[in-house]
Amino acid sequence: MNYQINILKEHGIVIERIHGEVTIEGVMQKTRQIMENPDYAPHYCGVVDLRGATSKMNKADLNGFVEMINGSTLFGQSLWVMIADDPIVVAMGQIFQHRLNNVDSLRVVSSRQAAIDFIQKPVIADYLPDD
Repeated sequence: MNYQINILKEHGIVIERIHGEVTIEGVMQKTRQIMENPDYAPHYCGVVDLRGATSKMNKADLNGFVEMINGSTLFGQSLWVMIADDPIVVAMGQIFQHRLNNVDSLRVVSSRQAAIDFIQKPVIADYLPDD
């Protein structure tokens, strides 16, 4: 799993791009990196671009990650959106969404424009390729 994280303090947004096979180890490492970054704040919105990624996570992995997110004060205070095109990644994203304490804080979409529309941050277009 390869990933790139941009934390844009001036816009209050985190933009992630993830490629390759998504694993629980990679997701946990990436999430810790965001949480420990001094530029990150819990009220920032986020976009996770998973277009082209595939999932190696299973149900137990996903449940453990949901528990970590639900138990953290560093997430769940703002809107996040996942952009995905692989059917398994979409399904895992939807399962993840429905297990969050705040179901309405996350949406799984298939396009950059839908991500912009959900979190109302047009700057996304400057950092993510078009569909």
